[in-house]
Amino acid sequence: MKTIIISPYSKLMRNGTKNPKNYPYWVELVRLLHEKGYHTIQVGVAGEEPIGAKEIHIGLPLRKLEGMIKKCDIWISVDNFFHHLADLIGKQGFVLFGQSDPVIFGHESNINILKDREYLRALQFAPWEESKHQEDAFLKAEDVMKVIDG
Repeated sequence: MKTIIISPYSKLMRNGTKNPKNYPYWVELVRLLHEKGYHTIQVGVAGEEPIGAKEIHIGLPLRKLEGMIKKCDIWISVDNFFHHLADLIGKQGFVLFGQSDPVIFGHESNINILKDREYLRALQFAPWEESKHQEDAFLKAEDVMKVIDG
């Protein structure tokens, strides 16, 4: 059984709105991963919603998270800290982008999944509180699963 670590959320917004970087179809994607036989592990910080993973690890020390990344078969995240850490470790994975540009914020070593550049914010370095969450900016779970399956 392959292990997949999932880092599903980007930081909480200061104004209380949903972060535009957060993928809206995690529950469906995790269900599809389970159907394919993956053992799913959600990692994150306190206050994040569970997505249906078999394991949840909240508030891990950096060294523990690093060790988990090294041992997992694959990982998937949104545009957050996790994919930058994985790149430093040298572990390739999948990053779900919606409105942030993977050419700017992604790493060539990863598989950067972007539905369409038409959804990218015009001002990529503007505060995220100025953007609204757009579910349609992301690929549906079935399409992400096709990319993971290769």
